[in-house]
Amino acid sequence: MISTVFQDISYYFESLEYQSIPTDSQTVKMYATYQLQNLYLINVIELSDQYTFDYERYMAYRELTKRQFSDVGAERVFLLNLLLVKNPDMIYRDVNYPIDLDDEFVDAHWIVDTTYHELVIPRKQIKHLIGLEYTISTTIQHDDLPSYKIHEKNKTAYLSGVLNVSILAVFILMELISGTFSRGGFVQFGGLEGGKVF
Repeated sequence: MISTVFQDISYYFESLEYQSIPTDSQTVKMYATYQLQNLYLINVIELSDQYTFDYERYMAYRELTKRQFSDVGAERVFLLNLLLVKNPDMIYRDVNYPIDLDDEFVDAHWIVDTTYHELVIPRKQIKHLIGLEYTISTTIQHDDLPSYKIHEKNKTAYLSGVLNVSILAVFILMELISGTFSRGGFVQFGGLEGGKVF
């Protein structure tokens, strides 16, 4: 069964006009794009609940894909496998292995949690790839949840205005009653005389 996350990610790549590469499965879509002399291949793969990762089978697929795209004129080929699964824990350990970034064909595995709509990048895998780590996370967010913007009220400006008006009012009152610049007026409002200050 195809999840809404699979559809959302597929629509994202199609809207950016990534080239769609035919596959032999309804639960797998492949997209391609050239950027800075490199070819980027993205596999969007919906996994069943019973799926188990077979490393040897994947390595055979990797070699086949590497041969298939070796003569496309790119300096390097990057293959990103987006594995869509309800429970990321069932494959995390299997795909959490170091990758060779010096190879001309670099492949990586990222996991998309279809239950919580989160992108899970295994610790030993590549963390950044042409900004997809951000755009995929944004694409798969819950659309049905309301979003709230929190605006902080600036109480400082209001408080400063009140204090300024209060000080001005006291100054005008002191000036009207006895004159603030006279020594007697200042003492009358609580000021200390110079000789009495210790």
